[in-house]
Amino acid sequence: LGISYDNCILIIAVFVAVALGVLVYRYSPSPYWSYLMYIAMGFYIFTYSGLKQSIAMAFLIFAAMAMFEGKPRRFILWVAAGSLFHAPALIFLAAYPFCRQKINYRYFLVLIGVFAGMFLFRTQIGNFLSELYYDEQDTLVLTDTFEVGGRFLMMLLIMALGVFLRPLHDWDRVYVQVFNLMVIAAALQTMSVFDNNFTRLADYYYQFIVLFLPMMMELGGSQAKKKPEHRHEIKYYDPNIYVALSLGITLFGLWYYRGFVSSSWPILQDFVFRWEIDPYALYGS
Repeated sequence: LGISYDNCILIIAVFVAVALGVLVYRYSPSPYWSYLMYIAMGFYIFTYSGLKQSIAMAFLIFAAMAMFEGKPRRFILWVAAGSLFHAPALIFLAAYPFCRQKINYRYFLVLIGVFAGMFLFRTQIGNFLSELYYDEQDTLVLTDTFEVGGRFLMMLLIMALGVFLRPLHDWDRVYVQVFNLMVIAAALQTMSVFDNNFTRLADYYYQFIVLFLPMMMELGGSQAKKKPEHRHEIKYYDPNIYVALSLGITLFGLWYYRGFVSSSWPILQDFVFRWEIDPYALYGS
């Protein structure tokens, strides 16, 4: 394109920030929780190294909004656009049919089937997905294991807390769809025991923790104002519970983010603010 690497990163950063900002503005009841999750879960740091996937993930944000609005053609176009930058983004095509299921006994049977299938056949599924993900290097040869990662357990804990605080109802359409995105993310995360890149594959879905956590932490009274016709089906808890949870989640997020900074230091140490640049080191005295 005839532009410098620095300007290329700047353009990517702006595109990602705008996509995230539109999503938060339209759907998040709490920008604080959205941006805390975006930073604490490592998505911000990832934009320093995963340039192609960061672009694709931003396109998938627009795809998800098309899904929330029930526009399948627009959804497919946004996913296709993301896949032009990073082919594994095509895995997001599974979101539309899965996330629009009705909440009934069949839904929970499907959930059980998804996780049972991932644990029973995850080696075979992982070998197949590695051929898609490793487009520029040799594919992995995976062996059976019964291990589960700590991030997967954290996902399950957050999802369980979400169902407790804000149970699933068909009329709570966007929240249910976001919850289903978390389900697929957790299912993909089970394969992270094979290779860290499967975590990145799961991040195509898990990035929507920026909506799920603020939605699950929304007070019952706030939910009732938005959906007064369903006020009797909404759960109402003591606000002090939310205060305690807010403190605990914030502290956990800071601790989790600190781990990302430490593990990413070899990459981050080469990045500085413009006012930290020594002009004499760049151009000589």
